[in-house]
Amino acid sequence: MTEGFVPARQLRTISMGIPLFRATNVTPQGAADDIAIFNIVGGRVLLTSIVGEITTLLGVVGNMGLEEQPTLGTDELICAVVAAGAYAAGDTMSITGDPGDAMVPAATGGSPGMRRQGVVLRVGDLAWTCSAADTGAMSWQITYIPIDDGAYMTVA
Repeated sequence: MTEGFVPARQLRTISMGIPLFRATNVTPQGAADDIAIFNIVGGRVLLTSIVGEITTLLGVVGNMGLEEQPTLGTDELICAVVAAGAYAAGDTMSITGDPGDAMVPAATGGSPGMRRQGVVLRVGDLAWTCSAADTGAMSWQITYIPIDDGAYMTVA
C-alpha cells in the first residue's frame, strides 16, 4: 500500500456509511404494485445514497418511485414518482433526498446522488414501486448509517 493512500471502500464507509448491494430483480408485476428491496431492522437508519441500475430495458412500468414502508406508522414516498418507461439498460436512477423531487435519471452520465443530508428510514421496508406491470429489471446499491444502537439494513 502506498504511504498516505486510503482505499476507496474505507473512504466511502467514513463519508457515506455502510454499503449494501441488491442483485437484479424484475419489476413489480401487479398494477400499482411494489417490491421490498431492503429491510430496516432494529431501529432507524440514515439512508445516505441509493442508486438503481436498469439491467433489462424497462417496459411500460408507468410511474416509478421509492417508498418507506414502516412496521409502525404510515407508508411514505421518499421521492416523487417519475415516468420510467423510456430509460435503457445501463441507465442509473437516484434520488436527491428531497421527497418532493422525482427520481433522477443519469441524463448526463452518472446519477447526481443526494444533495441533502440523507433520509431517515424507520424499521420496516424500503420498496420499489411501479404503477403498472411490465418487463424490466434493476439492481440496487445503497449506503446508510445506523441512527439507533442495533439498527441495520438487509437485502429483502
